[in-house]
Amino acid sequence: MKMVVVTGLGPICSLGIGKKEVLTSLFNQESKPIKKKYYYHNSFLGEFYKYVAPSFNIDDIEVDKNILNEIKVWKGGDEIIDFYYLLYAIKLALDDSGIKSKHRKEMGVVLAHENIGVEQFCLRILDQQLKDRLGCKKNTKSIFQKFYNLNSRRGYELQSFMTLFHIAKVFNIHGYSLFVNNACSSGLYALEAAINTILSGRNHSVIVAAADVQEIFKLLWVKEMGLYSESGTIRPFDVKRDGFICGDGASAILLEEYGHAIERNAHIYAYCSGSGFTLESWKITVPDICHWHYSEAIKESLVRSGISCGDIDLISAHGTGTRINDLYESEAIRKVFRGDAARIPVCAFKSYVGHSLGSSALLETILSLFAMENGRVPKILGTTEIDQKCNLNLVLENQEIQINNLLKISCGFGGYNAAMIFRKGKKR
Repeated sequence: MKMVVVTGLGPICSLGIGKKEVLTSLFNQESKPIKKKYYYHNSFLGEFYKYVAPSFNIDDIEVDKNILNEIKVWKGGDEIIDFYYLLYAIKLALDDSGIKSKHRKEMGVVLAHENIGVEQFCLRILDQQLKDRLGCKKNTKSIFQKFYNLNSRRGYELQSFMTLFHIAKVFNIHGYSLFVNNACSSGLYALEAAINTILSGRNHSVIVAAADVQEIFKLLWVKEMGLYSESGTIRPFDVKRDGFICGDGASAILLEEYGHAIERNAHIYAYCSGSGFTLESWKITVPDICHWHYSEAIKESLVRSGISCGDIDLISAHGTGTRINDLYESEAIRKVFRGDAARIPVCAFKSYVGHSLGSSALLETILSLFAMENGRVPKILGTTEIDQKCNLNLVLENQEIQINNLLKISCGFGGYNAAMIFRKGKKR
């Protein structure tokens, strides 16, 4: 029977770049958002709290510079930072795995992102309008606002396949590959797609990557939807929770067929045990609290893993810090685990890295795997008084836990619910 294992991790977030930096910052609770001001030319558009990842120079990354320059020319000089984040995260995961370049022709790639390049695309259109029709740059704020009102939703319709093409070219990848966009749960959907291609025999390994760097258009939309935390603090499941703040994030996970990983003596972080998925098909930013699709996804992951509720040692929650989502998630966990819900520790990593939207599920999976491998779960930041309606066994103090089975769950915008179980790997 084929098994799929995790052999490489590549995180980029406000905690740092790469495994070593992120681990150190995570376990030292070194995480703090900053307040950024946004302008369009000289017009002030607003200020937002945000978790900001460290900057880097893409030209310093050890990839084929000829191909990278070719892509830059194709893009007409546009610097698509999300693309660079994807590229760098993949490079980190491949290096961490130790897999050789000779294996990449049979490797696949699955990318996840919500709408790559939309910020730069919108600003370029705005600038061209100012130049062609106005001949000057007066009233730029009102022009920006009109454009935003007209196009904030249309931006989600941009095509994404070119990013997949460029990434595959940079890393000489030729296997079965996909692009996934299932909102905040994209990372788990992408992992599932990758697992299935390996189990089907199409690929012996797949690099899964996701990225999301939020700028003014997304930040305005989050605030407009009433999801933004004006206090600048994410408080998952807390009485005073008032929403989330965004965070830059990119992450990559290398999955391999078990025999292939053993053959090259790879370090195995975890075994991909089982997963569950449901789609609510109801509202964009509000869960369907009447039908409990989320709990069905969690149940399916347990069934497919062949384990019971009592076997789960840690739940890594979506934990957005919004009023209704945290309540919905708490109820879903209690509905599935019943008496075990009081025993199983629940962690929430958005309190460390913010909500990285399309990248959040994959990034938080990496942070959860770090916790499992090290037997250490960092406390939830920002949460001081648990809402009794969200009464779970929340990790409010750093804990050392033997984690054999980890459950990562996500309830994304649009009702994309996902759950995936990982079994602890063996160090080699």
